[in-house]
Amino acid sequence: MKKKKPKSKRKLLTEVCEELWREIVYLRSKGVSEISGKPTEKGNRNAHHAWGKSTTALKFDTRGGINLDTNSEHLFGVHNNDPSIARSFQQRIEAKLIEREGPNILDILEMQKNHSGANLNMIEIALRHQLKKLKEGL
Repeated sequence: MKKKKPKSKRKLLTEVCEELWREIVYLRSKGVSEISGKPTEKGNRNAHHAWGKSTTALKFDTRGGINLDTNSEHLFGVHNNDPSIARSFQQRIEAKLIEREGPNILDILEMQKNHSGANLNMIEIALRHQLKKLKEGL
């Protein structure tokens, strides 16, 4: 049997940041889909990267995250094989981001695509702080 290679510190830190990011996106939405307004239970929710995750800075920017219903909105909407359906859902998501974050959010997220030097340790600290403030506000 092949021995499993232990995960690197960077991989472990990335996984921690991913979980923090998902929790922030879910809590911020108060457990409802930000598109349909339907409650999303633990097994049927998806924190979606609305503007992609091509760089570390973009991947962990919670302003670009949106809570979706896994089945009807995420799988059959955003990731639909029919480009017109997928684009329609993306437009609804973009409108929600603008409503929530302000008119410049799409430009800000686009700029994040070119920012490659993000420090995961600092991102983890920032995400933990953001999560703490979010929980205090509940």
